[in-house]
Amino acid sequence: MSPFSADVSEFAEAVQSALAIAKGPDFFRRRGPEQLNEFRVLRRWNSHSPSLLDVWGGGYLLRWQGKGTIIDPGVSFLRLLNLHTAYGLQDLDMIVATHDHFDHCGDLGTLISLLRAYNDPKKVPPNPQHPWDLVVSHGVADQLGPMLTHPENTDIVHWKKALPPPGDRQHLRHLPL
Repeated sequence: MSPFSADVSEFAEAVQSALAIAKGPDFFRRRGPEQLNEFRVLRRWNSHSPSLLDVWGGGYLLRWQGKGTIIDPGVSFLRLLNLHTAYGLQDLDMIVATHDHFDHCGDLGTLISLLRAYNDPKKVPPNPQHPWDLVVSHGVADQLGPMLTHPENTDIVHWKKALPPPGDRQHLRHLPL
């Protein structure tokens, strides 16, 4: 038996599990009643905590007057949103990524990809267009620049580098909302 066979079977199981999840819950649809105003902490660990049980990162969900904002969607944010809230991505209007650490923006690329798939005009029947506003740091914009400026995303992702570059403490300003 090859020393890699256990790794291959674990990988195959992980792929099957991911496929089952992808075909399971519709991340865009709400699965329960809406709260107009609430704040949910979906973080399980911070930058100084160890990565345990493949659950770290997360983020925050702010709902105010029926509008949803994600703050720092780190690794496993989607899983935690799905497990601990009844909201779908259709309930969200804005994402704020404060800096480019993995536990603060790890799921941001996945969120944008899901948004593009939802807004795909070739779907039958097509979904109503649902754009998001993004407020990102310079580091996040540098990391995800090609995705943010991709022609298929420009109508659905409206973004701005509103947070100052690292070390620029003199020019802190209010975010343009």
